[in-house]
Amino acid sequence: MDNSIWLKKRGYYHLTPKLDVIGGGDEYLGKITNPKFVERHGFFPLLHSIIKERRYKKIDQTRSRSHVHPIKGPSAKKRPLHYATHIDSLIFGYYAQLLLLEYEKVLQKGQQLSEAITAYRKILNPDDHDRGKSTIHFAHEAFSEIRNRTLRDGSCVVLKFDIESFFPSLNHKHLKAAWMEVLGVETLPLDHYRVFRAVTNFSYILKDELRKNKRIFGKKSGFDEKRLSQIRKGGIESFFESNEEFRRAIKERQLKIYKNPFRSKNENQMVGIPQGLPISSVLANIYLLKFDQEVIQKIVIELGGFYRRYSDDIIILTDRQNESKVKELVMSLISRFFIEISQDKTEVFHFEIKHDGSVKGSMKFEDGHLSDNYPLNYLGFDFYGDRTLIAAKNLSKFYRRMKISIKRKTKVTARLESDQQGKKPAVFFRQLFRIYSNSDLERYKVRTRRISLTKNRFGEYVYKSKVIPKPMKGNYFSYVKRASKIMGEPAIANQLRNHRKIFNSTLKRRMES
Repeated sequence: MDNSIWLKKRGYYHLTPKLDVIGGGDEYLGKITNPKFVERHGFFPLLHSIIKERRYKKIDQTRSRSHVHPIKGPSAKKRPLHYATHIDSLIFGYYAQLLLLEYEKVLQKGQQLSEAITAYRKILNPDDHDRGKSTIHFAHEAFSEIRNRTLRDGSCVVLKFDIESFFPSLNHKHLKAAWMEVLGVETLPLDHYRVFRAVTNFSYILKDELRKNKRIFGKKSGFDEKRLSQIRKGGIESFFESNEEFRRAIKERQLKIYKNPFRSKNENQMVGIPQGLPISSVLANIYLLKFDQEVIQKIVIELGGFYRRYSDDIIILTDRQNESKVKELVMSLISRFFIEISQDKTEVFHFEIKHDGSVKGSMKFEDGHLSDNYPLNYLGFDFYGDRTLIAAKNLSKFYRRMKISIKRKTKVTARLESDQQGKKPAVFFRQLFRIYSNSDLERYKVRTRRISLTKNRFGEYVYKSKVIPKPMKGNYFSYVKRASKIMGEPAIANQLRNHRKIFNSTLKRRMES
């Protein structure tokens, strides 16, 4: 096992101190790989936060787009995330790797099964051994299969399914059984059982309740930086100086501990696991292992279909003769695993051959009839049959984030100008330029800073930073170029042709306002 995958430093603040994994790696390695240590370990509550992503959605009556639906309300997508303390994260990460190794052994027994499960795994890319396959490859493989089947058989049917509330719906009894089956045991070892209980019977604290002002609406206030600075002087990076201080805050009702809120619809039993833990993704794959095996046998082998599952996104290719049968099979199989398919997100697409011999634009089966030239959206790409493009909503997200970043930078600049009494402040836009410009990424090297707490001459701990040069990571433009090359679609590279104009006009407008 490669320990560097899970034995790594995490930068976020939590209820307990950050760990010096670099300096004390051997100590933590010895503890966490010792089953007796995990058996006795007491897991802390998780930190709960929600990531909101604003989206423009179509309004049915007017066909226009808005952030707020007149009936359904705001269209912002909310992703609840849970973070474990640093020591707990290391334990979850280690046991995730243990399970992943055994899970991979099962997948390798059948090539079709291994090829079908694409999420949360490192799949070898024969064209680039330094990088595994990405969503670009997975989407391209699916689109190529659609094109090949259509040209070979004259038509192809694509069924798209989305599992409703996947992580919050996982049945604990089935998860435990799947965990044991992957390990090849009849009873979970005590250390594995402790981890299982920590994941399923979890508790959490709202991160927003650690802020200075606990507002429900409006802009959130910051954290008490003065108090955090005092704690750091003692060499501790945490919201609390000690476990005793944290327990006192609970006892005095300054903080509230919440329990797993997920419940099954029918029996009102506790279900689900938190999303955001190092072990969550592996458990999600293990949970559906038997489902994947049955789909491979009944749809891929017996009916000649094509199956891919990326987490909770399922895509199946078949012919018109088996369309209804495949849909019924998927619905029947998934119900045995105590989860449901989202009816609103279930889609059916038909592909045919044009008169010139090429693949006809995708037709979506909706409301009892086919809508022409309606793209199949899969893993961030729109497939029209004769061409592939990056999904419009992904481009919108890129430009929205670019404008937000520019807005933040200009606000900092305006604040500096007022503080310096009319003097022209330094404006640092190099970071924005690197992220939101089409620069030659291969020629750039950036300097990053490694920050650590170091004791000064007064015996107090203060932050010290060390500049470390390293190759620059890719940005959205490198992703677009890579997608254009892998898919053989020059049109993808042209989708960002107006980026410089939008960047400069947004920057100019913000600087003048």
